[in-house]
Amino acid sequence: MPRILFFDIEINKKTRRVEKTGAVFDGVVFRDTSIKMFEDFSQNATYICGHNIINHDLEILKNTEISPDFFRKKTRERLNRIFQKKYAKMLMLSISLKKTLKRWLIHLH
Repeated sequence: MPRILFFDIEINKKTRRVEKTGAVFDGVVFRDTSIKMFEDFSQNATYICGHNIINHDLEILKNTEISPDFFRKKTRERLNRIFQKKYAKMLMLSISLKKTLKRWLIHLH
């Protein structure tokens, strides 16, 4: 069974430095400012998961003292799935709207 670490970081927008790290792994909650302690906490995870981790959190963490091993873990991006679902719904609405408009236009002529 995959061992998934769910995490999020908060940064200082001016300095782009990590101010807080929060994570859940194997039912244990982690909250700290230490990147080293966060890395130790996540050591046994096979997957890392979060909201916008690919475009935000991982990019920020690359500029910290966290080791390259952390970035070799498999990732699951929560934000992409949300956008995919919303896009699929929008696409279906668009197709439905086009069909409806086409029917109306036929009836008008």
